Amino acid sequence: MMNKLNQNHVIESYRDTFRQFGNSAEALQWSTEGQRFRFDKLLEIAASSTGESLQGKRLLEIGCGLGHLYPLLHASFGEVDYTGIDIVPELIEHAQAAYPDATFECRDIFQSPLAQEFDYVLISGLFNAPWRDDSEEFMMAMITHAYAACRIGLVFNFTSSYVNFVSEGTNYFDPNWVLCEILANLSKKVVMHHHYQNCDVAVAVGR
Repeated sequence: MMNKLNQNHVIESYRDTFRQFGNSAEALQWSTEGQRFRFDKLLEIAASSTGESLQGKRLLEIGCGLGHLYPLLHASFGEVDYTGIDIVPELIEHAQAAYPDATFECRDIFQSPLAQEFDYVLISGLFNAPWRDDSEEFMMAMITHAYAACRIGLVFNFTSSYVNFVSEGTNYFDPNWVLCEILANLSKKVVMHHHYQNCDVAVAVGR
């Protein structure tokens, strides 16, 4: 779970960048190229690890920001039943106006748990957010909630602790720890792509 101080810090951080950069990857503290690269990798590992297309599937994105994944999903797979959730109200308001065919909710899943089931749950960039502490506890709580909501698989990414330099404000996770936690607590069906680009890690957890 995330304490209130951390949550408020994250919300204000993204409010500031949204005010500064508007509808852009930079508002979500990414570059346009970096955001798209990570999206593409998540979709690739989701399909390759389960052998199923995302076409026609019911999808949930946690930490959806401005909803930038939705048009990519639509362009790649046609019709998808997409729901995006985030804790920053301004981002959700903008996303719903930009993509009225999708569903967006301002929701803290720890305080308001998900009631419905989705085929896939996708999480991109959430664990890079500027948490101040308890990052490992937060990651495991989040992926546990997300995995409980999926029927086919959970796909997420993070930044590896096996790096040549450390950037202030970025969270790094030991991939060995992540893998062991998933195997012990969630599923034996795990695919992990480590350092596929810089220090990025993509993970698919199947049912």
